[in-house]
Amino acid sequence: MLHYGHRATWLVVVVFLLDFFISIILFGVQNDAYEDWCLSVSHNVVDEHIVLSNGDTLSILPKPDYFNCKKLWEDEIKLAIAVFIFMAICYIYWALCLWSYAQKLLTVSREAAGVLARGPPPPPPPPPPMGMMPRPMGMMNLKPHRYGDRAPDEEQGGVAEGGNRSRQKSAAQWARDILRS
Repeated sequence: MLHYGHRATWLVVVVFLLDFFISIILFGVQNDAYEDWCLSVSHNVVDEHIVLSNGDTLSILPKPDYFNCKKLWEDEIKLAIAVFIFMAICYIYWALCLWSYAQKLLTVSREAAGVLARGPPPPPPPPPPMGMMPRPMGMMNLKPHRYGDRAPDEEQGGVAEGGNRSRQKSAAQWARDILRS
């Protein structure tokens, strides 16, 4: 369904941009008609009549390009071209995003169909027996004591509390040994 959607999007984008471009060309070609229209509308809006003190009416007709119709036409063309370029970039980018998304969905659906065609995956391997479970690796976090690396009963040949004969020192014990020497 999305396959037809992105094609329809491309069709609409191309038709719209082509129509806009043709409108710009027609507007550019009909320069004289635009100037005539601009002058007639402007004269109707700014029809100046001055009534003199003796009762006579004086009409003031501005010079032919008093209303800058030529400059207005040039500015309209420039604006139309700038808007056309901006819209072309945005619409083409949007259509490319939809096309890319449709291609990704097509690839994913083909891969899924291939996986289903091969059958179900094999079962996972069985876990190791209960006695063979690996022991968690960890540091021996012994509580530091104030007698250096051995407890007082270890110095006399005994075993420290918990039956552990570890020679592991804490950072505080290392610092104390360094400062003593």
